[in-house]
Amino acid sequence: MVSDMNTSIEFYRDKLGFSMKFSSDFWTELEVGETTISLHGGATEKEGIETGDAGNCSFGFYVDEVNSVYEILSERGLTFISIA
Repeated sequence: MVSDMNTSIEFYRDKLGFSMKFSSDFWTELEVGETTISLHGGATEKEGIETGDAGNCSFGFYVDEVNSVYEILSERGLTFISIA
């Protein structure tokens, strides 16, 4: 769930480098490798996470060269709270 589809698309496409499959105001699909990431629009921003709130899903990625990926994403403007 996302509260701002355009901002979310910019993050996943432009910052993380996912490929766009389909986009609309209420549903967008991006892909990375064999995985499809779907964004559902219309969520609201609130403290805490409840059904319908923006950001009610989290996931992680495994990469072979974490330092290289860190450098690339940092150059794209991402901020990290920790790096493992």
